[in-house]
Amino acid sequence: MANSKAMGKTMFEDFQVKGFWWLPEKEEHVPGILFYKQDKIELELMGTLESNERMFMEPTNQDIVWGRSDKGEEFTLFSAYSNGVSASFPGYATESYQVNSFLVGGHFHQMNDIQFSYCSFAPTYLSTWFKRNVFLQETTYDQTDHFVRDRKITYTRPSAFKYYIPSINSHIEEGHLTKFSGVLHEEINWSSKSILYITPEHSQSMEWFKENIFSLRELLILFIGSTVYFEQIEFIGEEEIREGNSETYRPRYKYFQSQDKSKFKPEFKEKDILVKFSHIEENFNNILNSWFEKRNTLDTVRTLYFTDYYIEKDYLHKTFLNTIQILEIYHRHVYEGKLFEEDYYNQNVAQLINYAKSSLPEDFVQTIEKKLKHGNEYSLNKRLKEIINSLEKDSKLSLIGNSDNRDRFIQQLVDTRNYLTHYDKSEKKKLLETTLEKFYAIQRLKAIATLIIVKELGVKESLMLEVLENNSRYKFVLNKAKEFLNKKPKVNQ
Repeated sequence: MANSKAMGKTMFEDFQVKGFWWLPEKEEHVPGILFYKQDKIELELMGTLESNERMFMEPTNQDIVWGRSDKGEEFTLFSAYSNGVSASFPGYATESYQVNSFLVGGHFHQMNDIQFSYCSFAPTYLSTWFKRNVFLQETTYDQTDHFVRDRKITYTRPSAFKYYIPSINSHIEEGHLTKFSGVLHEEINWSSKSILYITPEHSQSMEWFKENIFSLRELLILFIGSTVYFEQIEFIGEEEIREGNSETYRPRYKYFQSQDKSKFKPEFKEKDILVKFSHIEENFNNILNSWFEKRNTLDTVRTLYFTDYYIEKDYLHKTFLNTIQILEIYHRHVYEGKLFEEDYYNQNVAQLINYAKSSLPEDFVQTIEKKLKHGNEYSLNKRLKEIINSLEKDSKLSLIGNSDNRDRFIQQLVDTRNYLTHYDKSEKKKLLETTLEKFYAIQRLKAIATLIIVKELGVKESLMLEVLENNSRYKFVLNKAKEFLNKKPKVNQ
């Protein structure tokens, strides 16, 4: 609907805002409409932000655009990419932009101009994951005709956690948004939604908050086992004094970005959850701290792991390579992974290169140097063996099988990875050739990756194994993986 007040909207609603728009360094205000859709943000202007002469020039992108709606709200648009200028004669020039994100509530010259005291945000499925039973229903029946005589709904604000997280010098707190609406004589709507707060010890920039909000969303994805979106994000500023009196207040700002909700599940149920909050609630404080503490160490691993939740399914070969890379990079960061002491290796390499330079052609020497650059690192085979052998006995048997099955699986991964990288089938006897073999190898690898990442956060391996074994999706694909990958090779008659 046009003329909507954006502060009352969520990122799950489409709306339009009429107003005037301009560049911070310009005085001319241009009328136009900001269109917010869940997967796209566009600014349509009846004029141009810079000058009418721009219609004859290359389109210009804008880092910041300011706006004021006809409802009096102030907007700061971030990263506006020009779609170009058009004009008709007689007529006037028009201009449109694709906008990355925007903030409602003020004008800022750049994203980090303002310091916020804290923020609140509502990720999807959070209420289902926490499972706080805030409503209690009591029904009384008539003893003669068994009709309902009395029904009461009672709301009890649940106890909520508030943890101090040393690794980010902040508190993370559980909260609840409760709404009551309706007409008492006809219809009542009563809802409660779980939200999260991040409150740092000292005010922080918008970029700081976004980094930690998105990092926390990844942790929720890991446990919930499904793509998580933001329904709303609010930032609360530092205390200010109102003009005209001495009252203090904290300004509120609402943040909007586009989201491709193609993987959103409107009928998400408790049974869809991978790791229930009740399983890890007692240790959740330490899990949160470990997550933020280790996020830099696991940065590339996290990127590869969570990418699959938001992009459309890529072709099988790339997904296979990415999934193996998760374990390979994890090993490189967490394990030693060196064949020799670094100084000893470097000394011998230097001697070898010096000898080669004195005896061999330059192009051959360059090839040797490239080969030796990573020559002190474990092979993929050795990395996979070390990761899998570090698992508990029950995990190895449940996820893969006996030692022969594990050796076969590792060789299948190595041979197939090498083939997909170099397309050379020579001496690759355990190549995964069918689509189903590769698919179930990926599912097994994802289960292993999930297990080791969650274990890295302090969750017991036995608990995570039990979760995987009882999860309907993982239970099916892991059994199928054994069927397709553990079979012995055919013997030629």
